Amino acid sequence: LGAADRHALAPFAAEASRRFEEFKPQELSNTAWAFARAGVADEALFMRLGDVALRKLRGFNPQNLTNTIWAFATAGFKHQAVFEGVAAASLPQLEGFNAQNLSNSIWAFARSELYPPTYFARVCAKVPPKVKEYNPQNLSNTAWAIAKRVSEGPAVTAAAEKAVYFSALGAIVEEVLAHRVDDVHAQNLVSLAYALVVANFDAPAYLFEALPRRLAAVVDKANHQDLSNACWATAKAGGGGEGRGAETFAVAERELLKRGVGPLDNPQNISNTAWAFAK
Repeated sequence: LGAADRHALAPFAAEASRRFEEFKPQELSNTAWAFARAGVADEALFMRLGDVALRKLRGFNPQNLTNTIWAFATAGFKHQAVFEGVAAASLPQLEGFNAQNLSNSIWAFARSELYPPTYFARVCAKVPPKVKEYNPQNLSNTAWAIAKRVSEGPAVTAAAEKAVYFSALGAIVEEVLAHRVDDVHAQNLVSLAYALVVANFDAPAYLFEALPRRLAAVVDKANHQDLSNACWATAKAGGGGEGRGAETFAVAERELLKRGVGPLDNPQNISNTAWAFAK
């Protein structure tokens, strides 16, 4: 129901921590998910839950595995042994992962800055055949995770591994542009464009033509990160000025002039936006 918050769950957290050894895999997974969703930032509790989960991973199904690492990533706690254990336990079960499991799992690893190559490649290989099952958030999160893997993870030296990542990105772009562009939230489209540029993927011009149209429709609801990322990605891809994507700058400029630069929130957003306009 979304009614619980971290204060309401505090008594449950104390009791649960004492009794984790009694929990079944689904109970451990659901508890981790609930605490993360409610913003319970109790590192000791998560570490203890993770230690117990490691001893019971053989009983975790795809949803349990996904929820557990999503919870750790969302709460901001990196229990490396849990992530390694989940990666190993997931590989034999990947056929049972649905689109949301695949997307949330790979997002959780990237969010935690952990990039096991075999795991990433195997998960990404599932994207093209399942791409129509992904919702817009799944699509943009997966593209973002792949971009993080390619740009920040261990160097991708194997041509076959790189091909898997680019095949996944290609399937995502084709699905969005061919069937979803009018349904995708502006934030998802911005995230996709940003991810493709970061991954050095040759994004089609139509993506940057569609971006300002979708952004303009919801610009008053776009956050400052969206505006900054839209400008940066468009400039990085060769847009701006009189070329492709110039309208993205016009949309962002009108909104930024209305809001003022101050609300861009952080130095990176200010720097990226300034760089994009200068470019």
